[in-house]
Amino acid sequence: MSSFDIQIIHWPTVSAFVAYLANIARPAWCHGLTNHNTYIPNEKQWAGMRSMLSMKATYTTKGWTAGPNLYLCAEAPNPADTGIWQMTPITHQGVHAGPCNKDRLGIENVGDFDARPPSAAQYALLLEVNRALLDRWGLPPASVNVHNECMADRTCPGRYLTGAQIRADLAKPPSPPTPLTKRYRVKRTMISQRQAGGAPYAGELAPGEEVIADKWYADNGGTIHLQDGRGFVLLSDLEAI
Repeated sequence: MSSFDIQIIHWPTVSAFVAYLANIARPAWCHGLTNHNTYIPNEKQWAGMRSMLSMKATYTTKGWTAGPNLYLCAEAPNPADTGIWQMTPITHQGVHAGPCNKDRLGIENVGDFDARPPSAAQYALLLEVNRALLDRWGLPPASVNVHNECMADRTCPGRYLTGAQIRADLAKPPSPPTPLTKRYRVKRTMISQRQAGGAPYAGELAPGEEVIADKWYADNGGTIHLQDGRGFVLLSDLEAI
């Protein structure tokens, strides 16, 4: 039996994903993007790495040798599980939409869009990631579709999300980012840390420096995640401003 093509990477912010994407040329096979909804797990069930490994096990049981390329989650019970997750590398053909597997990147959006529309945060994440890929790889909005446009017998990505809607919004100029209000001042010299593709990263913050917690702001009683991609820092080393 063939091995399953998987390389799990978690980018907690779009800026971290864009920085990674800057070094990735469009693979010759990729001529577009196909969007999906996960259905299950939805945003209330999403558990980050545990969800990724659970889905990998499900796909393996089906006999698949790869899965979708990306999973996008803007909301989850644990905010540290949100962001952009890679399953099958974005440079490899994934398994996600029948005839579209051969020439389209597969993007799963966490949620059940048959039950309800994507939240504003989830839809914004979908557009930001799709737009980042289009811009980097020189693809037009017209190259973006959804699962049921590849396979007419499927309902994915649900009745509340359509390919026409996504393409129309991608063709518009991007909206300015939502103002962020979680501002802090660094109290003492400190080191921030994050995981980027499994490799530790550290960056020094200076006393008096102002920082902002991003929209995947994770305040679990001890840490926040910084907007600028420098990672997680201890709240005890910051003061709110």
